[in-house]
Amino acid sequence: MSTDQEYGLGVQRDVALAALRNADETETPLKGPQRFTSPFQTAPFDILSLIFRYCAEGDWLSSLRIACVSRHWRSTVLQTPRAWCFIGGLKRSGLPLERYYETVKPCWDIYFERSTQALLHIHLPQLISLKHFAPMAHRIQCMATHLMQGMTPDEPFTRLAYLRIMADQACGASTHTSLIDPSLFPNLRHLEIYNTLNGIGLPELPPLETLAITAWLGEEWIALVDACKKTLTWLKILLEDNDDMERRSIRMPKLRYLEIAENTQQTLFDEPYTVTFRINAPALRVYNETAVCIPGSPIETADLKGVTHMCQSEIPSSFPLLNLRFLRLNVPFENCFSFLEDLAQEPHVYPRLEHIELYSQGMSPSEIASSREMLEAWDWGRIPGLTHPPSITKNDEEWSVPFPGENAVAVSDICTILVEPNLQRSVSPDVVQRN
Repeated sequence: MSTDQEYGLGVQRDVALAALRNADETETPLKGPQRFTSPFQTAPFDILSLIFRYCAEGDWLSSLRIACVSRHWRSTVLQTPRAWCFIGGLKRSGLPLERYYETVKPCWDIYFERSTQALLHIHLPQLISLKHFAPMAHRIQCMATHLMQGMTPDEPFTRLAYLRIMADQACGASTHTSLIDPSLFPNLRHLEIYNTLNGIGLPELPPLETLAITAWLGEEWIALVDACKKTLTWLKILLEDNDDMERRSIRMPKLRYLEIAENTQQTLFDEPYTVTFRINAPALRVYNETAVCIPGSPIETADLKGVTHMCQSEIPSSFPLLNLRFLRLNVPFENCFSFLEDLAQEPHVYPRLEHIELYSQGMSPSEIASSREMLEAWDWGRIPGLTHPPSITKNDEEWSVPFPGENAVAVSDICTILVEPNLQRSVSPDVVQRN
């Protein structure tokens, strides 16, 4: 499709939206295939309104489509402000930014109007300046953006609780540390930063509860973690640069969930990451490490004593974990049997262990089948209380036993709105409370 054709479709969409602006006042009945009889045609307003709201969470354009089904549905969705509070973007298809903005703005205006005073959840897939949302800044609760530009202290995001800053290496966009300012985001509690940080020094931060951050080259990301160490309960670090860093130890007294993952496409077990920072987290309950690190884990060993759920990219040490109940091993399969033998000989190391799950990284279907047979033949009576045989997962995102807080990213999928139907949707996090 050419750019002109795409732009023409945008104009047609704007015309349809302009007609929709007064759709609740028109008496013109809908015609064509949408005239049908079904239980949904007479469903109560409250039920349809709730359904339409959840549809909008998954696809922000669904409210427009729903309005075209029947008069009853159109009337209901137009009277449901929360079905219009999820706002995303459209396919840019090579349009210049200003032209793209002119194309999508009428659509956004309709959503601003129809959502009345409902809190907004905005996902901007393009490099759109936040200045365009300044009049609505006080209504935005959840936002995902590439570009942290266009903000002014005169129009702070007073209701913003969830913020995701996405990476865009094509344009080299970065986030200056001075922009993470409580005067702009006084109620910010959940933050994700996936692009690079720059700047010297940090302002006094809002009391963040959750943080997901990419460990790019430089010390800025460590300074950000250190700045909110007293309030964080959830932390995810994506290792990007395998580079030596300044040795630093950070104490995080409230941290209950820690995830160390890799943000590159390198093959598992190819090249370990050099990790010189250490985290002291005495309240830790979930430790999820999928990146191969040297020397060892970045978490203090003594702090693992309270952990109940753990994922390891190497065979765990013999340090006693008296509260450990669920264990994932993201290691080569041949190493698992030696671990089981050690566990059978020293059951006091993990006395409460109930479930072990293995990841079949790089294994063929025949190898997986053979491994299952070997596990079933093992003498599980040697480890009483353990569910056997261990389950084997083919996808490290589809473990059979979810960990508490595992999918609790800083920005909920309420904010990560689908822009295209084929984009993968995030899993709803445990820590996020829906409005």
